[in-house]
Amino acid sequence: MGLDFDVSVCAQSKVVKDLDQAHSGATLDLRLHKGQILVCKRMPATDRSWRCLKKQKEFLPLDKVSAVEVLSSNAVSGEVEVLMPLTRGVVGVEYITSLSVEEVNSFSSALSSLLLRSQNEAIHSSSQHHLITAKIEELRANHTVPKSYRLLLKHLDLKIKTIPSFRIGTCHGDLTLGNMIFEKDTGRLQLIDFLDTYIESPLIDLAKLEQDLVFGWSSRYENPEVRLRAKIFGAHVFDTIKILDAQDEKLFNIIRVLNTLRILPYCKDSTTEEWVRFVVTQQEQIL
Repeated sequence: MGLDFDVSVCAQSKVVKDLDQAHSGATLDLRLHKGQILVCKRMPATDRSWRCLKKQKEFLPLDKVSAVEVLSSNAVSGEVEVLMPLTRGVVGVEYITSLSVEEVNSFSSALSSLLLRSQNEAIHSSSQHHLITAKIEELRANHTVPKSYRLLLKHLDLKIKTIPSFRIGTCHGDLTLGNMIFEKDTGRLQLIDFLDTYIESPLIDLAKLEQDLVFGWSSRYENPEVRLRAKIFGAHVFDTIKILDAQDEKLFNIIRVLNTLRILPYCKDSTTEEWVRFVVTQQEQIL
């Protein structure tokens, strides 16, 4: 499955910096190869990893939105080894701490164009309910999910049966501030770490964005001042990009709760557990 690059680039190039492990579990480092700094990403060689990578490769660019180029991708010692150019820009909590008002508006405009295309290209389907039901059952069966949340999941299972159809179409799958690199000088948005999710729908991306913009996922460890700035920034951007019709709204209210509850099996600290409790409490009020 390799592209034009030499299969052994990572093995032959020099490591110039080990990066923190990605939240997806992938390992990252910077490599120097023929005078070019590259990002070398390694993740388990599973079918899902290849599907995630396929989404990144096949993403069709917009005027101000594109996916970071995949220079090569190969199976090496039980891992998928991916080479990409180093892309510099604003990412994660930097959106909150470093953007001017004009840059925030530029970011919002680029993001809106991405979501609008996804929604316009999506089609309504009445045959995909089982995919959401399967995700609900997966969470209900997980012993790390508290009983109170399992009751909520049962309620979601009943509600999904009342929705006749909903939008199915392409999505990034994990569209958070940590997976978007904003280039200030060009106003361009570069996407990384696409995710093969349980249902392909633009509503998945909107739920991920709400997680970050409205509820402050990326800033949950920051000090109160940064969290307040994140709330102001997020509210402004989310109000700009949220476009839903009445039928989409019903499904979105289910997906947004599922998006929060699916974090529970991966919670490793009290800050994240408290964040989940707070967000679910807020989301339950809209169901």
